[in-house]
Parts: sequence; C-alpha cells; structure tokens
Amino acid sequence: MTGTFEILKLSIAAEQLTVEYKKENQEIAIYGGIKLSTAPQAGVQIIKDLAVTLGSKDKPGIKIVNGGLESLDNTINGEINLFKITAAPKDLRISYSAAEDQLQITGELTITLALKLQITAVLPGDGLLIDTSTGKVQIRGLSLALDGDIKFGAMTIKGLKVEYSEDDAGEVTIAAAAEIQLPSGLAVGGSFKIINGKLDSIGMSFEKNPEADDQNPNPRVTFKAEVNLCPGDIVLGKINAYVDIKENVDFKADMEIFIPQAVPLTVPLNIVPGHAQPQLALNSAGISFLATSSNVAILPEGTVSIAQGSAITSVSIRFVEGSYVAGEDLLSYTGSTIIGMFDAVDGVLNLSGSGTEDDWSAVLQQVTYSSTGASFTEGNRYL
Repeated sequence: MTGTFEILKLSIAAEQLTVEYKKENQEIAIYGGIKLSTAPQAGVQIIKDLAVTLGSKDKPGIKIVNGGLESLDNTINGEINLFKITAAPKDLRISYSAAEDQLQITGELTITLALKLQITAVLPGDGLLIDTSTGKVQIRGLSLALDGDIKFGAMTIKGLKVEYSEDDAGEVTIAAAAEIQLPSGLAVGGSFKIINGKLDSIGMSFEKNPEADDQNPNPRVTFKAEVNLCPGDIVLGKINAYVDIKENVDFKADMEIFIPQAVPLTVPLNIVPGHAQPQLALNSAGISFLATSSNVAILPEGTVSIAQGSAITSVSIRFVEGSYVAGEDLLSYTGSTIIGMFDAVDGVLNLSGSGTEDDWSAVLQQVTYSSTGASFTEGNRYL
C-alpha cells in the first residue's frame, strides 16, 4: 500500500506498507513504513510527519500468529507537540518477542519544555527490558542529560547529567554530574558514582572567573579534586590547582596518591599548601605465611619520603573487607616514638605520632603479621 488515508482524524501516509497473510499457520506480517499526522488544533499540530518504520520483509514490524502477537519491531522518528511540551523520538525502537516474553525499548527521546529547557533521555545498548511474563523491569542503560540552565535565585545549574545501568549480574551503577555557577564568578562542579548502593567515587571542581581576559585581569583560579573509592588500584585523591595573575605570575600544583591493590592504606596527611605530598614506596608483591610462622614483616622494604613543610601524623593499615579473620589475624608494631594499637574488631592497626622520613620508613618495615588462634584459617589476606 502506498498513499494517504485517515482513521479517527489521524492521517496515515503509507510508504510501501505491506501486509502478508499465510493461511497454513494463520500468520499476518506487516512491514514497511508510515507517517502519522494530525490536523492543527488551536494553531498547534500535535503530530506532524511522525515516521514509523515497521521492520522489513525478513523481520516484519508486526507479526501475528493464530490471533496472538508474535513479535514487534518498530522504529520511531519525528516530533510530537503537546502544546507546551515537545517530545522528539530519535531512532526510538520498540521490539517484542512472545517466544522470549520480552519487550525492549532503545534509542533516544528529547523533551523540550516551554521554558526552553531540554531533557534528552538515551537508552543505549539493551536499553529498557521488560519481562512480559513476570512484569520485571530492567534498565540496562539510561542517560538523562539537561540541555539548558536551571536558575535558583542567583545560582545557575548547568550540564546536569544522570546515568543508570544494570548488568547481567544485577550490578546497578548510578552516576551524576553537574555544575553550579554563582554571580561572583565562581563555578562549582560535582560528580559521583554509586555501585550497588555503595559510593564508588566522588569528584569536585572549583573555578574562579573562568571568563577572565585582558579586559578582566582578575586572577583565574582552578581547583579540582577527585576521590576514587573503588577496589583494585585505589586512588585516594587527586588535586590540581592553577593560578594565573595577569601575565606575570603562573603557579601550578598537582598532587596524587596511588596505592596498589595489595596494600590499600588509609593515610591522613597534613600537607602545607604548595608542597608535594609524602611519597610511599611499598614494594610488597605478596608474602607467604605458614601456620607455624610468627611475626612476618608485611612491608620489609617500605619507605617514606616527606617534602619540606609536610608531615605525617597517623597511618592506618587495615585488612580488606572479607579477608580478615577475627580471633586469628593480628597486625603488630611496638615502638617508642610512634605508637601502634590494633583494633581486633575491625582488623585495623592504627599508628600515630611524629617522626622523620627514616622514622616512618622504619615503622612500616617493622609492622608484622601473625596468627593468634588455636587453628589457622587458610586463604589470602589483603591489606
């Protein structure tokens, strides 16, 4: 079928729309394309040339067998004007399989509000999956992006973006990012990621007078900080600072702390601004421990380098969650200047005090592991 016809005031323009019928299995297959339009109402045309692609001959957009819907595979492009709200689908695909009891939606939908605020929803990959037999809904991939500014008094929110995904194992990831601009010229950005309900990473950025130029010679200051809490190679923090005063003064600073997976330490540091952070050289590739052993050094080659004007006042060494056996595992350190206390409940050795590079290097090298239980639970211990 090719041509235009009207049903209930809905104009349908068929483009090679084909309907096939097979008597032997009572099968009806529909494929091709149509464009939908409505007559203007109050000067507004709600639907204008909304294109719907109904699959192909090999994979029909609609298949009905023995009176029941067998499959559905349609792609929608165009625009729907709901007076003060406009919805524009882009390659929005809706598919259904009766054999798999599954409805799937992928593609993109942009919604524009009357205040010139635009929200784009993208369903990448497997998009939205619905089990039609149980009603279970899985959002395998969803991204919401705000194209426009949201004003709250003197504040303006820009670049708001939220992402959600769920993998085959059921792991759920939620991430978001946005920037807030203030009249003073300060722009504050923030982001976070949550995996299975636990905070995985957070990020912050600050920028003062981002539009500074020859006519606006005020200093431009940029500060960025990122904390990655995910397991594996742990990034405790990143700090980047940049100051540019006119054309004469230029100051930059970068600070990073990377801790290998084998030894993720929590190291509270007192750092004077403008100085580099203490450097840790751990050099521990794994240590074997026998049930008959005692007091095995865990960081026999550990060293610390402290920049001038900086200091370390405390160090915590802890067992990674799930690898600590209470009543058996023990971390020990005995010294005079630096004090060590082991928390047997949480499996944490807390070290505190003041010392030089050599003092703290010696402390790390003297921390030992031993088993105090009547029996020994075999397995790996991670710090």
